[in-house]
Amino acid sequence: MNKNKEIIDVSWQAPEYEYYEKTTDWYWILGFVTVAIIMSSAIAGNWLLAVMSALCGFSVALYGSKEPETITFRITSEGVRAGRQMYRYEDLHVFWIDRHPWHDSRLLLHSKSAIAPHVVILLDGADQDEIRETLSKFLKEEEIQDPIIYSLMRIFKL
Repeated sequence: MNKNKEIIDVSWQAPEYEYYEKTTDWYWILGFVTVAIIMSSAIAGNWLLAVMSALCGFSVALYGSKEPETITFRITSEGVRAGRQMYRYEDLHVFWIDRHPWHDSRLLLHSKSAIAPHVVILLDGADQDEIRETLSKFLKEEEIQDPIIYSLMRIFKL
């Protein structure tokens, strides 16, 4: 796409992920569901599932209480940088700017990685037209559906 050595630097700061304030009810529900799964697993004699459920419940509680850091996102002639992580254009298929009235606008990148094919970057007041114009020089713009894991995280306010 863009073969010249033009210097490109579009940057903005945003939270590393969407954050939802948790109430004590959220933690009580998480605890209840975790204990119910642990007890059901123990009754069934599946001790591995019981231990894994306890670890999972604890991890979700820790992750849910952690507030996101504000990081710098940057689009350069080599790729898209999110903090220290670099997504090179040759490792990406397409991009999409997702605008919704009920959550923050986001930049969605579809990567060639089989492990983590979706990259979601919050735009949080960034110039979306400039981002679209800049990325169009390197990547094809194509609608990307919201990854199911992000929809679930939004539903459960993770």
